Amino acid sequence: MESHLQSIHNLTVKGSQEQDYGFVKTICQVASRFRVKHLTVSINRMYNISNEIIAKCVQLESLDVHSCGITSSESGFLYTMKKLIRLEMQGNDLKVINICPENKTFTAQLTYLDLSSNSIYELKSGQFSCMTYLRYLRLRSNEMETIEESAFQGLEQLIELDLTDNRIQMIEKKQLKHMKVLSSLFLRGNNIKVISPGALKDLPLHTLSLTVIENGRHITLLDFPAGVRTLYLETKGDLDAIVSNASHLTSLENLYLYGSGILFWFEDCASAPMATTLKELHLKTANPFCSDKRFDAFVNLEILYLQNQASTYTLLPLNIQTLKVLYLEDVIGTIDVLPEQTQLLFRNLTLLRCLILKNSGIVHFTAAMFQDLVSLEVFVVQRQNILILESELFQTAISLNLILFQGCVLQCDCHNDWIIRWAATRRKMLLKLGHVKCLRLHLHEHSNFVKFLEDVCEYSYEFMFFTVTIAFLLLFLVFTIVYLKAGWFIIYLLYSLRMHLSRLTGKASYKTQYIYDVFVSYSSKDERWVVTELLPNLEHKGPPFLKVCLHNRDFEVGKDILDNIVDSINSSRKTICVITRHYLRSEWCSLEMRMATYRLLAESQDLLMLVFLERIFSHEISAFHRLARMTKKKTYIDWPEGENEKQMFWGRLKRTLMEAKNHDHSIHI
Repeated sequence: MESHLQSIHNLTVKGSQEQDYGFVKTICQVASRFRVKHLTVSINRMYNISNEIIAKCVQLESLDVHSCGITSSESGFLYTMKKLIRLEMQGNDLKVINICPENKTFTAQLTYLDLSSNSIYELKSGQFSCMTYLRYLRLRSNEMETIEESAFQGLEQLIELDLTDNRIQMIEKKQLKHMKVLSSLFLRGNNIKVISPGALKDLPLHTLSLTVIENGRHITLLDFPAGVRTLYLETKGDLDAIVSNASHLTSLENLYLYGSGILFWFEDCASAPMATTLKELHLKTANPFCSDKRFDAFVNLEILYLQNQASTYTLLPLNIQTLKVLYLEDVIGTIDVLPEQTQLLFRNLTLLRCLILKNSGIVHFTAAMFQDLVSLEVFVVQRQNILILESELFQTAISLNLILFQGCVLQCDCHNDWIIRWAATRRKMLLKLGHVKCLRLHLHEHSNFVKFLEDVCEYSYEFMFFTVTIAFLLLFLVFTIVYLKAGWFIIYLLYSLRMHLSRLTGKASYKTQYIYDVFVSYSSKDERWVVTELLPNLEHKGPPFLKVCLHNRDFEVGKDILDNIVDSINSSRKTICVITRHYLRSEWCSLEMRMATYRLLAESQDLLMLVFLERIFSHEISAFHRLARMTKKKTYIDWPEGENEKQMFWGRLKRTLMEAKNHDHSIHI
């Protein structure tokens, strides 16, 4: 089949079965045919990448072959794809890197290379020599132990190197000397025992992550780059780490400390420039231990994350006036040391916007504790037992718009329903209670908190008023929608109901009294045809002689127009709609047709006839949904042009009307 498709920008091919050599080659042929720029192949057991397979993929700018079971690649296959900018081969089983050609002078256009999660065990000299323009190199989660001296030769423009989670034990200056613009270096998760003098100091790093093992108890920051802005430090083992010589880190803004319950002793914490530059501090099972044991030494700190905090470190009070985000997780040991000082924990945090507490150990949430949190916008509590939840807790938090209690246990006390009533009165407030339980002390059992409030507690008048108001608004909204969708039908039913009540009270007879044989619905602009053609043929030429109802002649003077329409339709055996373009544009004609169709629905009889005076195309009728549906379901009559056809038209029309009249007479007899 011939296709008009000329090119495809992105192409993704997926398969779960083992594919043969020819299949992968075919993919490249298809990619070449449609000038694909970005190709993603996700198939099992691809095994090998050879120059012959990818010979047709020369136009690619991006190639993603992650998790394809690749175990090897032909040396220098990158030479075949000279336009390639991005190459992703993570999640395979490569043991060596054979990307650059060995005996060719070639400069690849590659800027991004991801070889993470393979089985690469060493980096040899010259393996990246053809990648002069490479900016991002990711080699995390391999089995790398050895890095040869010139392994990174040619990577003068590299800005990010990720060696996380390997087996590297030594970092030497000669290994990194070729990277002149490197700004991010990730070495966490390695077994680094030695960092040679000057290995890091001369690098223009902004981000550095590092893991130091047991015998690296003393961590000197003297050789760390002065311009580093984000620093990750992690220790393995159970020895405290002494951090010294940090005075030159004048640009440090983000500090991440990860340990195993140990302390990071900062010898010059108070005098180090980072005390004034630090904006974000993350501590996981670790403590920055200064001589005064206080966080307020970091005078410009904006974000503080504390996880698995050791109980030996004094957390209270924080007293960091610049803090905007505070995250406390599993710090119950610290809180339990001085529980009476918990009320001072958030003192002076007037700029705090986000407070997240996970198993924090705080059981008393009081108004005094939260009185300084005037800028709080987000409050999250997870995995927490709460004994006291004071009703004035958020009285000063005027900007609060999100409260989340997840997996918490409160007291089964009706006084705690204040938080639901309070949230209901706040605009733009989102309160979420996820898996929150309450404790019945006398029964020693847990219940669903919300269900307890519904079953046991009485709602206040304010909440009842709110509920009634919401219910009224919903009813009004439903009524409005129903009226817009079926308003006239409801009006017709009301008229029918009124007629039925009149019969019940004896004001009207149960027997249907037809005054007219036919009611004619037409546009006033088509009145000439009705007067000169329809009336003479139905009323004056016969027999039979039929009685016709016209709005301009037979409507009762002074009577409501809608009453006239409904009564005339119900007093006539049939209704004829004279369809023209004028008719379609008339609101009164539309109303008459609507009432006639409602009668048709109510009585389940064929009471409506359509007469088209002019040819109207289907696309013109389609805008009038009611008429369009009827023309598909009912037979309609077209007004003919020839005299003979006109005589047949009137004969057919009269027969139809007389059948209805005779049928009605037979029923009454």
